[in-house]
Amino acid sequence: MENIFSNNKDLINELNQKVMAYIPALELNNDNEIMRQFAIIISVSFLLALVGCTYTQYVPLDFSDAKSPKIEIFLSGVQKPMKEYDVISYIETSGTTFTTKEQLLRALKRESVKLGADAVMDVKFFYIPNESGGLPSVSGVAIKYK
Repeated sequence: MENIFSNNKDLINELNQKVMAYIPALELNNDNEIMRQFAIIISVSFLLALVGCTYTQYVPLDFSDAKSPKIEIFLSGVQKPMKEYDVISYIETSGTTFTTKEQLLRALKRESVKLGADAVMDVKFFYIPNESGGLPSVSGVAIKYK
């Protein structure tokens, strides 16, 4: 048994020397040094991934173009209508993976007009889970002023 293991150790040492000849930057003295360098590389990669995965998006709530009907939007937990109103219906609109929040809001307004609403309150943006991560969606409560 000792001969088999000693032959394997010799083979491993020979392969290690050949690899180190091709990659001189990896000439590390011991396993602890290798693990330390590996941990540093993983930590830096993780931090770069965290920094690189952020973005900012804003959604104008009051569109001043012809594409969007004049429906007031009240975000959930932020705004409430000042006028008295009657609730018409809960309303929800979903998009595809590449649908923007602005497009969702335009669709929500179009559907609200069909219901005869003056505004949509308690508006929330969320994702419906699916196999590609999630479908962007928006929901709210369509209301009609008294």
